[in-house]
Amino acid sequence: MITALQKKEFIENSPSVLSIAQALPWTETVTYRYVEGATIEAGYKTKVKLTDEPNSAGGSVADIDPTLEDKATHLSTKIVEGSYLTENDSDSIMIGANFL
Repeated sequence: MITALQKKEFIENSPSVLSIAQALPWTETVTYRYVEGATIEAGYKTKVKLTDEPNSAGGSVADIDPTLEDKATHLSTKIVEGSYLTENDSDSIMIGANFL
């Protein structure tokens, strides 16, 4: 796993880093993820007062390339309900079981 340097929020020159990693003779598969913390809130459109306690959960949101991710992690085999993402799913998400 390659991560950003301390005090950096991202990996600089990430396309070059990916190319180098892919060229290593022992590398089988390379994928990338953009991960950020997030809060998911239900019922926010129907709140009567801003002071109402939210029905929310915190966690991480990851942007993935579905094809590369599946090749590296076999994530599609973990789907319980629905279907795995495709390259054309720009308006779709997968939700981990712990959020349900």
